[in-house]
Amino acid sequence: MLRNAKPRPPETVAWLAIATLALAGAGQASACGPFFPNTYLAAPDSVFVNAPEGFFGVEIERISPSGKIVVRSSGNGSNPEDEEESAEESDGHRREIDNILPRSVREELQAALSAAGTGPADAEKILRAYAARLGKEQETSRNKNTDTEGPTDGKAAPQLPPWPEWPAKLPAEFALYLRGAEAWHAGDVDKAADRWRALLELPAGERRHRAVWAAYMLGRVALERMPEGAEASAAAEEANRRFLETERLAAEGFSDALDLRGSAAGTRGRLALRAGDFAQALGCYLDQYATGDGTALASLQQVVARVADAPPETLDAVAADRRARQVVTLWFLSRFHSSYDYDASSQRVEKLHRWADALARAGARDMAEASRLAWLAYEGGDTERARTWLEMARPDEPEVRWIRAKLALREGRLAEAASHLQLAAADATLAAPYREQVLAELGRVRLSLGDASGSLRAWMDGGHWADAAYVAERVLPLDELRAFVDGYLRPPLPVTGYGDWYWTPRRSMLSERPVDNPPQALRALLARRLARENKPEEAMRYFSADTRELYAGYIAQVRAGFDISLSATERADAFWRAARIIREHGMELIGTELEPDYAIWGGNYWQQNTVAGRLALHGPLAPPAAEREQTEDRNRKMPTKRFSYRYRAADLAWWAASLLPNDDERTAEILTTAGGWLRWRDPSAANRFYQALVIRCGNTPAGRAATEKRWFP
Repeated sequence: MLRNAKPRPPETVAWLAIATLALAGAGQASACGPFFPNTYLAAPDSVFVNAPEGFFGVEIERISPSGKIVVRSSGNGSNPEDEEESAEESDGHRREIDNILPRSVREELQAALSAAGTGPADAEKILRAYAARLGKEQETSRNKNTDTEGPTDGKAAPQLPPWPEWPAKLPAEFALYLRGAEAWHAGDVDKAADRWRALLELPAGERRHRAVWAAYMLGRVALERMPEGAEASAAAEEANRRFLETERLAAEGFSDALDLRGSAAGTRGRLALRAGDFAQALGCYLDQYATGDGTALASLQQVVARVADAPPETLDAVAADRRARQVVTLWFLSRFHSSYDYDASSQRVEKLHRWADALARAGARDMAEASRLAWLAYEGGDTERARTWLEMARPDEPEVRWIRAKLALREGRLAEAASHLQLAAADATLAAPYREQVLAELGRVRLSLGDASGSLRAWMDGGHWADAAYVAERVLPLDELRAFVDGYLRPPLPVTGYGDWYWTPRRSMLSERPVDNPPQALRALLARRLARENKPEEAMRYFSADTRELYAGYIAQVRAGFDISLSATERADAFWRAARIIREHGMELIGTELEPDYAIWGGNYWQQNTVAGRLALHGPLAPPAAEREQTEDRNRKMPTKRFSYRYRAADLAWWAASLLPNDDERTAEILTTAGGWLRWRDPSAANRFYQALVIRCGNTPAGRAATEKRWFP
């Protein structure tokens, strides 16, 4: 449950290897395609009255903020700033120093030398000597680790070069730390400890750079001396004291370029866990997380999993500790809905109730915890206890409003629920993943209240594009959609995207559809809807520049095809060019966002009939009568067959062929090609092209081949 040790600068010698408890990997569901985001427009009412799904990392960040995680240099490698070395330093010495001393170590030593009044020339000599000594120490350490069994070929072990001269005028803290490290690797633990204790006895101003390191390594010394299974020994107490000292020194501003503060807290957590003190272990891992070490989350989760299975006396001990009980409660809030949790549902509920009983026995009455305790009670099905905790919580807390919305939905009070959800979503303190979910629920509630524009806004604000597309494509009248698009501005409050786990409207690997954000996707949807309803001039306003040019070319060819002032051949050519444009680019020009074309997925995937599923709903969140009427009216105007633009392309090709003579190879080519667009998915629709090919062009090679094959060649 400890973090894996980071690569340490060579100066640490031991590389500060820290034992790590293994974390069982989360299971991954196997599938034959990508994961798709959840949609809410046709979800059953139970989805909206279920307890909110918590996110463990979000909740831990709330009670133990980690701040900004800083990625620190691990040593070797050049830096752009290092390339501006003077000509005097180009003799290789500087490069040798850089290869041995990480930049952070070099800068710390330079700062200490400067504070001591050391001139640049002397400082350079000290840096060079220090790097040489450290390089020798590293070489000794490597040989010790790789040649522990000695030579096996009967030859004497090779003699290593003598130790370089000890750097003169090296600041005391650096000298003491390095001498301690050398002793540590030589197996003289007592001597190493003496050097590090001497370092910590220096005046505070003379140990700013190595005090944290020395305290940490004294903790390591105590661990070395701790007998196996003696977690309550004096050595264990000394280790805990030294690791606490490490954390205190780092908190007081002593240099901690290696983040040993987090490592020390994690080690204390391991010691507490071995001693059976779960509350102490949870507190230590919270401290580790607060240093910016996100791996502490795994440790917290594993400790709480053991607590959840523990006997009542252990639960009571943890419930009596405020920080520890917060972690356990938050674990239940996040774990209850996990699809990777293989506990039986009844077992989860039983564990949750056992924990709720332990909280009651502990007399937990902390106002700061009230919202989460209400959440926990609601999750366990105890709505009365949830109401009690809600009365104790801050009424304006967004999670409190969220639970109140759930309770209102249970009783069919949709307008009240919408009000709570709206206020919760607008609260800047609400975590981004929760805002995304709140807006999903708000969109569905508003749609059930007959507020289609409000529903569209909520789903757009939350990034729920599939749901928003349904409203924009099937429910809102065209004029209202146009007004919405013209005035929509996405609010600044963040929501959490799905990243690479899910196939989203903004990510399509198998198509050339541009990467969109929801507002741009909405403009494109409106443009295609206008194009399908034969409003080309209006559609032009909403297409992107590239698509607008493509669409303009398509419209020009269609108009030329209908221009009776042109010759039949010219008109046929225009219709055929239009047919090929719409066949190749129909998805982005006239394709439907959802069914039947699924431009949302680039046409690569389809879903079950969401429109029929939506209209089949019953209950408080079912579609109102007005939505049913609008949707049914829109359905009559919408295409019904998958890849509908192919049928438009086929019609244009049919018109082109109708303007050309019989037994003409070009006529046969058009009929064969256009029929091929439909032959695999819809043979009955392609049949007219086959019949025209064999009847009108039977004397052409393509016509004869079709006659012989009795289908397209």
